[in-house]
Amino acid sequence: MPRYGVVFTTTASALVKVEADSPEEAREKAPAELDTGLCHHCARRIELGDFEYDEDDADAVIEL
Repeated sequence: MPRYGVVFTTTASALVKVEADSPEEAREKAPAELDTGLCHHCARRIELGDFEYDEDDADAVIEL
């Protein structure tokens, strides 16, 4: 009997906490703090794309 591979896709998000004086400064600092690695077990089966944020999304930066 033939074997088949089935690809599943999903959306991932990451919350990066930074100290900043303004939302704009937080957006500038956050990419340097983003850690999107996977453990070796998960990395065998999951591929992550690049993380981005929508500059027009008012909820992209929240005060904690």
